[in-house]
Amino acid sequence: MKETPSRVVGRQGSRVELPCVSSAFPLPTYTWSRAGVLVNVTSRVTQVAGNLVLNPARLDDAGVYVCRTWNQLGSRDVSVTLVVTGLCCFSCCKDEPSERNPIRAI
Repeated sequence: MKETPSRVVGRQGSRVELPCVSSAFPLPTYTWSRAGVLVNVTSRVTQVAGNLVLNPARLDDAGVYVCRTWNQLGSRDVSVTLVVTGLCCFSCCKDEPSERNPIRAI
């Protein structure tokens, strides 16, 4: 499996993509789970190649996701933590969550 960031930060209401790329052969199957439960693909939550796309992201999407790639030769899991920041309504808000930005979820 190729390098995947262990943490992704996205803003509530925007498109967020959790990457999962494998160079395995034969080509692997990708599955995503959160808290031990498979993530269901919906009109808002899609899978593009191995990547999980949340559009739009919600505060309750925050958490640890696990991408599993597998083929007949084996499997590999990679964890990605998604941080979703809230919509800023204060002049102190920045792109990254901070103590001064109280509207966030991790």
